[in-house]
Amino acid sequence: MKPKTLGILAAVVLALSAFVYFFERKLPSSEERRKLDKRVFSIESGDVRKVSIERGENKLTLDRVDLEPSKSDAKSDSKSDSNDELEEGADVPPSAAQGEWRLTAPLAARADAGLVGQLVDALVGLEHTEAIDDPNLAETGLDHPQAKIRLTTAKGEKVLEVGGKLPLGSNVLVRLEGESTAYSVSDAFLAQLEREAGDWRDKRLFPGERDDVREIALFGADAAKGASARLVRRDGKFVIEAGSGASKLADRADRERVEALLSDLSGLTADRFVDPPTALPEMGFDPPFGRLEIGLVNRKDPVRIEIGGLVGGVAEGEMPARYVRVEGQIGTAREHLSEAIARGAAEWRSRAIVGLDVYQVERAQISDEQGKLDVERDGADWRRGKDYIPFTPVSDLLYLLTTLEAEKIASLAEAKSLGANLAKPAITFDLRGEKDEKEKVEIFPAGAAGVPVRTEGRDVILFVPEAKIADLRAKLVALRAEKAIPKSEGNSESSSDQ
Repeated sequence: MKPKTLGILAAVVLALSAFVYFFERKLPSSEERRKLDKRVFSIESGDVRKVSIERGENKLTLDRVDLEPSKSDAKSDSKSDSNDELEEGADVPPSAAQGEWRLTAPLAARADAGLVGQLVDALVGLEHTEAIDDPNLAETGLDHPQAKIRLTTAKGEKVLEVGGKLPLGSNVLVRLEGESTAYSVSDAFLAQLEREAGDWRDKRLFPGERDDVREIALFGADAAKGASARLVRRDGKFVIEAGSGASKLADRADRERVEALLSDLSGLTADRFVDPPTALPEMGFDPPFGRLEIGLVNRKDPVRIEIGGLVGGVAEGEMPARYVRVEGQIGTAREHLSEAIARGAAEWRSRAIVGLDVYQVERAQISDEQGKLDVERDGADWRRGKDYIPFTPVSDLLYLLTTLEAEKIASLAEAKSLGANLAKPAITFDLRGEKDEKEKVEIFPAGAAGVPVRTEGRDVILFVPEAKIADLRAKLVALRAEKAIPKSEGNSESSSDQ
């Protein structure tokens, strides 16, 4: 055989072998094929868009709905003056969810995704132990099925008819509507059908995740006056906005209070539901104590949560419950949202001098009467100029600065009326974060009201105790006096030359 012909045949064999390898790799194993052959349904859980259960006169319907994303032009400069619409220019974090299950009959409510998932998995995973061709419908109970279960996918609908129990064991006969073959399957899935309609409701009253929250509007009992405060996420952090015109408030929001509010929202759970929702005035909804409107990245319309009145009496030491209405459902819940609603707009303002945590600071440029000082993180070490210095003195200084809080927040005019000397800062900190965040803090000479501090980007003066600034100065002196040390082995020559 000629070498050229031999080469061509070898190439063909190689290509054929590759085709067989990649083709067979995608085929199910023998065990997988056995399970597939025994499955009653030939669909997958993720394909199911609707589940309907008919048992006698009762019908339950569960629908999977896609959530319509909200608009998210994060850098928009336009702001809505309306008190009834959530701002669309807010910064938007990544969405965590794009769909949910809803109970649509016999009542309308958000469904418990976990329970629905268990039901769908149990149904599509049904495996038969025996197949019976052309069964006697009257003898097997399939002439009048005890239940009909409809699973709807994009490709159509499959209806499972559930007949009677077999004489021995715990199996029942089922059949797909329109087919002549019946199957013997375990009756374990029937327990999923026993729940009352109301038991399919999601007891989590807030239909979102904390990372998806882009804005929270807080309304008091007199909602006609508009939102008492708005918390808007910008560049990953929340700001507080309230009022309008000359009395408008816009400032950095208190991080701890915002985090607590987000936790209260995500943890809002119904103790029980009230069916049907009657006597609204008696439950404190006419008018409500207050409400929240939460904008989510994966929803076009805001989620409205109304807080009603207290539920009866409580035992000593027990947290009281209130009536809560969300998306037409009324339940009772032990909550802290009423405290957030009652809080004044000014109470949401951050008293922190710096918006960065100590571990986020990568570089600090400091200026005072002694001159300029530059410290920068270099791997596991810190550098003061070109010298490596111990970690502790830098950490102590930055920790005190990043945890420093104001005793009083004043406008520029108020600060001057209190005798604040804002002509020239005594100490200036220019901070850079790990994601290139920037913070500039100016500390001015002490006055009768304390030490005035201004943070770039905030139109306020923060007064801090003089003793705290004295401690900050002492740590700055210690940092300047710290002796240089050899660099750690983990740092490269190139990093030390930066």
